[in-house]
Amino acid sequence: MLAQREYIIHDRGMLHESVFNNGILSQPLKNNGIEWSAQPMFEWPGRSKTIVAGVEYDGQHNSLGGGIHIAVNYPGSLEYRNKKFAFCGMIGDGGPETSVGVWTFPISFYEVQNYPLLDDGSLNPDFDPNEAEQIIYAEWATSVGINVRRVTRSYSYPDFDDIVLHEYEFEFTGNTDMDPSTVEMDTVDTVVDVLIYFSQSFAPSMYGYQRHYNQWKWKPGIFKGDNWASFDPDYWLAFNMDCETGGNFDLAGKPEPIPELFQEFASSGVNGGGFSSPAAVGYTMLYYDQNHLTVFDGPDSTSSDSEYEPTEVELDDQLRIKQPYHTFLTHAWFSSTVIMAGSRPQLRTDTRTNGFFNLEEVEQWGLNTSWTGRGQFEYTHSDYPGRSFAFGPYTLSKGDKLEYSFAQVAGYGADAAKQYWGGHQKDDLWGTVPSMNRRVVINGQVMTENYIDDYGYPDYVNSDVITVNDVARKAWEAYTGQVIPHDSTWADGELVCWPENNAKDGNYAVPIPYPAPDITVATLDDASVRLRWGRAVESFTHAAGNLMQFNVYRSIHPIGPWKLLQELPLGSVNTELDLYEMIDDDIDFKVGDFAFYAVTSINDQNMESGKTNITSFQKNIGAVAEMEKVYVVPNPFVLNSGFSGTGTENQIGFYGLPETCTIRIYSFAGQLIDVINHDVPTYSEPFHQVTLNHQVMAPGMYFFVISTPEGDETGGKFVIIK
Repeated sequence: MLAQREYIIHDRGMLHESVFNNGILSQPLKNNGIEWSAQPMFEWPGRSKTIVAGVEYDGQHNSLGGGIHIAVNYPGSLEYRNKKFAFCGMIGDGGPETSVGVWTFPISFYEVQNYPLLDDGSLNPDFDPNEAEQIIYAEWATSVGINVRRVTRSYSYPDFDDIVLHEYEFEFTGNTDMDPSTVEMDTVDTVVDVLIYFSQSFAPSMYGYQRHYNQWKWKPGIFKGDNWASFDPDYWLAFNMDCETGGNFDLAGKPEPIPELFQEFASSGVNGGGFSSPAAVGYTMLYYDQNHLTVFDGPDSTSSDSEYEPTEVELDDQLRIKQPYHTFLTHAWFSSTVIMAGSRPQLRTDTRTNGFFNLEEVEQWGLNTSWTGRGQFEYTHSDYPGRSFAFGPYTLSKGDKLEYSFAQVAGYGADAAKQYWGGHQKDDLWGTVPSMNRRVVINGQVMTENYIDDYGYPDYVNSDVITVNDVARKAWEAYTGQVIPHDSTWADGELVCWPENNAKDGNYAVPIPYPAPDITVATLDDASVRLRWGRAVESFTHAAGNLMQFNVYRSIHPIGPWKLLQELPLGSVNTELDLYEMIDDDIDFKVGDFAFYAVTSINDQNMESGKTNITSFQKNIGAVAEMEKVYVVPNPFVLNSGFSGTGTENQIGFYGLPETCTIRIYSFAGQLIDVINHDVPTYSEPFHQVTLNHQVMAPGMYFFVISTPEGDETGGKFVIIK
């Protein structure tokens, strides 16, 4: 059986991420030339694909790729030239390299949905309140005889929906293929100088870069330009953030570059508001293995199991190197040939990449003394996209396991009141990042002095968990099962979040809101829209507080802005059917318009569910029984259709259609432009001015002919003015 690369998408929460069956995160590493997305690439918010000024954008994707590197030596065969490697993603030089079947060999890969409701809207009798809602399991073998097992988790609960939690287990089995029952490395019982390297390249976001540069620009931009790296030692949080645009600090977060559109988006919340790259994205380390760290004979001495010679400050009280081994900042051009030749430092064991914090540096920079001897942050590379944690060196015998946990996190900017390692500078260890509540100047025009004060947060920021620091704190709460106070309340020198203090397995029992109900949406004969849902969530026993009401929302886009249509108190059901019902008779929501509906549940503590039931809907009415006159709307079409919904700017609608008919569109000269086969029981058919040859139609007069299988025929003309 041939190994194949596959992925499953974490899409339960706001953060959508693709996890692959061989260790890849987001996508196979590609540093530049990425202008479209085949799947979510650390997309936050999810479902962010949009159209602006007639141009389609794949949305707020924030990662160029991620994965794991493993390096080992055999006993008695130390030094880099003798290392064996396995690259589980994060490998490539401009474009990705193939790792499946070379270094990685997938064994199993599947998803478990621990949702409160089943697909039919009834309660899930097997729901586990002490587990996340979406869990994805993967196992793969590697070319170095270490099997990797990964479990990733996500929630829809608004306080925890910007997180994907990861747990890893690395077991030295000797297996190097897809069959775990075989042991190809049967003569090797021990591997030494083992390094485990986690890495991901971040660049928030594709959409913002494309709006400003017409490309997800590599340099200066993603690398040595707009994208800056920070480390928050309070949470072991490595994150990247857009801090400028082409050297202009007033354009941090990449505000929409057209002033009129900025004003429209900021004031309405369309496309997530005025900033097109507001995210701070990264990951927080939750646990790392110390059980099999190599034990050295003492400072300034070697070990038979490692070529490294540690100094005294690098060793803990058990003569093991303090972790992390390093936190390499990199441009992430990772050719396997270059790495294996030793021209990249992240897997070397004769030296620690970027060094370590010595006693003088700890004192000079005012660090907690617990950081003494641990991998140093290379602040001179703060304008690099690649983030990493490396751990080791380890000594493993057959059957030994290494375990790690971290969480991918995304927030609306970062806490601008804090000092970080790195930040928006590279002259010192400590720096700051821009506030999102700040001045925005576009083409010399001051749009606002305080963005958040004037416009607030977009609807996808759906709780009081706002910044990437807030999200990291919630990741720690999910993992530890403990409520963690805001870091501003911690005592000086207090290590509240320290991975060595955590258990190797997460807790994952978090406060649960009442789930959003399963809904049905339909158009009535009078063209109003009816939403209905059952009473199952009233009997949900695992939620915090008491259920109080349901909120009904409508939006033109799944990330918002969401209009609250109605609040329905608990028990206000249709007495005949014992269903909740809401009628949307808004005359501004016209036949042919597209919208998204969602219904949330709210308890007496004002805890609201996520919008897990978002339903895409086009308002329509039933087809005519007999075709008579067919109308084109708008006619003439002048610049914009006037229809609501994303992607409707160029939409033209044909109205008065039977259930089955064929629409043929001709130019004024008689050339066939397009053929539309209408075969649905609806009154209308949208048309987006695209020809058979996938070209946008030119301005002018056009004719249409509509025919039915019964031989009926009608026609007319319409005009496009641009």
